Amino acid sequence: MSSRPLVLAALAALTTAVAATPAAARTTTLISYKTSVDVDLTLIEKSHWQGIRDGCFAPAENFDATYTIDVDTSPKGANSTVRNGAATITPQTHGATSTIGDTGSFQQRMVSAPWELQTAYPPGAECGPDPAPAPPEWATSPTCKPVNERVLASLIANTVEDPDGGGSSAGGDGSLILGRARKANVGSPGGTMGARCLRTLHNIAGEGQDSEIALLLKSTFIQVPIPGLKPKLLKLAQGKKNARPSFTVKISVGGDCNAMQMKPFLARRDDFVKTSFTQPLQALGSFNGEEGRTTCLISGSGRAIVRRVGAVTRTTFTTP
Repeated sequence: MSSRPLVLAALAALTTAVAATPAAARTTTLISYKTSVDVDLTLIEKSHWQGIRDGCFAPAENFDATYTIDVDTSPKGANSTVRNGAATITPQTHGATSTIGDTGSFQQRMVSAPWELQTAYPPGAECGPDPAPAPPEWATSPTCKPVNERVLASLIANTVEDPDGGGSSAGGDGSLILGRARKANVGSPGGTMGARCLRTLHNIAGEGQDSEIALLLKSTFIQVPIPGLKPKLLKLAQGKKNARPSFTVKISVGGDCNAMQMKPFLARRDDFVKTSFTQPLQALGSFNGEEGRTTCLISGSGRAIVRRVGAVTRTTFTTP
């Protein structure tokens, strides 16, 4: 008798057995608790532009602007009204929803030197066309609408981990994300700083991974890397239900706007290339790369305290 029917019968039985065997289930534990992210941070951008120069160059302008960001989650101290967030930790990811600061916890303002605007060619100079072109409508004095809003402070994982080990993020790094809103709502938009203010600022390029500062017309985005965020959050989950453990992240910022350095520091960006110079978003004047005619510096320091403000809940569930 041929062995082929026996082999086919065995394969059929094996296939039936495999089909009848349920897939291995995975047990996951979700850890959650209320959190408070208390931020106290000051950042300063200093922008210098010298567009006025000798010769037939008009219109042109000179300005020096110092733009300050002040973040203080509790500006009234113990009398401040702060809406706490909630931390969530699973094998795959970790983070915390936004802590919303009190009114006035996110402020922005500018101090500028006297603005110089040149609209005519030098007397006696043979320039053309004559008269000089009129300045564009956007070329107005660099003044800012004050921003007096609420800070939104959240924590995110820098990568999502694979529970099976593929592509996991060693160390569980993460970031502190800061933004601003007019109301105590994560969906509330921010107010405008004014176009005449925004045009004097420079784009900021960070050297480090997950290091960002972006000043936009109606929003502000700040990202600060936190090495080992996941184990820090797991450590907060320890202790009695009435305990209020915390950890502190010290923050410092410095350098040119085209090579901003931030601490904490994870690693240098692989694609980072420092440009020769930066320019304001909109400025009048003839510029051909001359050193000193356009500069931008960014500086600042502060800290963020992440604190557990509630009991810890552990939920275990099974997924196929």
